[in-house]
Amino acid sequence: MATQQHDRYRIEIYKGDELITKLAVPKSRTRFHTMEIARKEVARVPTATHARVRSLTGHEVEVYQGDSWLSTQITALKMR
Repeated sequence: MATQQHDRYRIEIYKGDELITKLAVPKSRTRFHTMEIARKEVARVPTATHARVRSLTGHEVEVYQGDSWLSTQITALKMR
């Protein structure tokens, strides 16, 4: 199965199962910076519970409200 290359990272902010907002980050940004953007957006929206981040290869990871900077950077390492 061939992996599909996307032209940007996708961040979706959720409140439980309900989608609050979607963000697109250009592929010129690193995956570490993208995860930091997702972590800050989840912290900024008071009703948000988590964010789902899609990488350029289609792999998805989640960032939760209480995640620290270090845990999001470790998750970014796994996001390839």
